[in-house]
Amino acid sequence: LPMVIQVDAIGELDGQNQTYSGEIEPQGWFINPYFRYYVGQAMKGFYLEAFGRYYDYSYLVPYEYDKNGATIHANLDGTANGLGGGLALGVQFNLAPRVYLDIHAGYGMGVGDIHLQTNDPNLDATDYQNIKMNIEEHEADADVEIFLLGNVLEGIDAGADASSAWGDIKGKTFPLVRGGVSLGFAF
Repeated sequence: LPMVIQVDAIGELDGQNQTYSGEIEPQGWFINPYFRYYVGQAMKGFYLEAFGRYYDYSYLVPYEYDKNGATIHANLDGTANGLGGGLALGVQFNLAPRVYLDIHAGYGMGVGDIHLQTNDPNLDATDYQNIKMNIEEHEADADVEIFLLGNVLEGIDAGADASSAWGDIKGKTFPLVRGGVSLGFAF
């Protein structure tokens, strides 16, 4: 199933309150190795699981703004990558000969980096510098809440050049949630 992240952003930009509420659907890959210790018989019953996770995603953040009397719709290009791990509990049932049901849930912590950038052709070098300055000025009072991550604008490093503006967040701590229900067949 595709992962969808809900973003609610509230802040002030050039004296006006700005809001964004929407969904981001990351695209990319992750690897999630795990080790399970079964309390009773191997591959049956309750188990404790230690898991790791590394991910590398890209995503688009849609936004809109008014310029020269027109409303312009654009996207921020984003990337995120991180590494972490945690613990899970689960149980595996034998439903029929060679048919198994596995239910598990767990929690952990990770650390990662986020990069957002715009190179909107409707903006010019002055606009990009203004975006950079606004990020730096309003980092403390902007509130960009992402489900399970909290306010992500803490510790942002903003930059701009003649053709783009960007923000980087390094070493953000975040929760990892793992869970699922699986139906399997043993060969």
